[in-house]
Amino acid sequence: MLRTQRVLGVAQQHLEQVAGQTQQARAERDRLEAQLETRERELEKERQALADMEQLAEQKEQNLGELRGRLLDTQVQLDRSRTEIEALKRRVQQQAARPVIVKRPPPAPAAKPVIEKRPAPAPAAKPVIEKQSPPAPAVKPVSPRQGFTLRFASATALDRLVAAESVTLYAMADQQAWRLSMDAGQPTVVRASFPGWFHEMAAVTVPAHYIHSLGNVANGPRQSSVVWGVQLPAATKAAIASLTRGQQGGALVIRGNGQVIQEE
Repeated sequence: MLRTQRVLGVAQQHLEQVAGQTQQARAERDRLEAQLETRERELEKERQALADMEQLAEQKEQNLGELRGRLLDTQVQLDRSRTEIEALKRRVQQQAARPVIVKRPPPAPAAKPVIEKRPAPAPAAKPVIEKQSPPAPAVKPVSPRQGFTLRFASATALDRLVAAESVTLYAMADQQAWRLSMDAGQPTVVRASFPGWFHEMAAVTVPAHYIHSLGNVANGPRQSSVVWGVQLPAATKAAIASLTRGQQGGALVIRGNGQVIQEE
């Protein structure tokens, strides 16, 4: 009986030890299950956050594609505008590079070709604009009967002569006249008496800065009705007369120093 009681006590101790270990195992299992549940919730949150980020990235990629398309269209339009502006600048430079005095044909085939000196129209008359195409600077007369053409060597040459007051530049319309001069390198416009005589200039060869200055004048004339003309100094007129004497035709060029040469 004593032996049995000892064995039973030992067995009871083992049972209590096993019960304690079982309880610890259950507690550990509960702790691990709680951690697993927490990790699963965190993982679900991260999956949802990742899905939201992917959706946002897809939307941003779509917006970026649309923006790239608009930028490409804008770049194409900008390149086209630059090309048009460069072409316009070249045309303006070509037109304004060499201001041309309008060529007048001789009154009769037998008469000596000269550059016509135009008197001012009668008070009741209005200046008449003759629509003419400006002669190309590099083109020479095809026939001696074409007479002479007269132009300035460049817009800079005209500016120098106007600034030095050697050449007087007028804009005329409806019996009114404006005198254009240079002040500190910029054109200025003032009202003036209608000139008694002038050499008419081809409007398309008048430098753009003179046209813009006239356009900024209050109550100024309409550009389409303006007749442009210049008064040349006596020395220039004498040089022109000397070069045209005994000649059938040609192209005369007025340089920035007032010298007149005949273009070959």
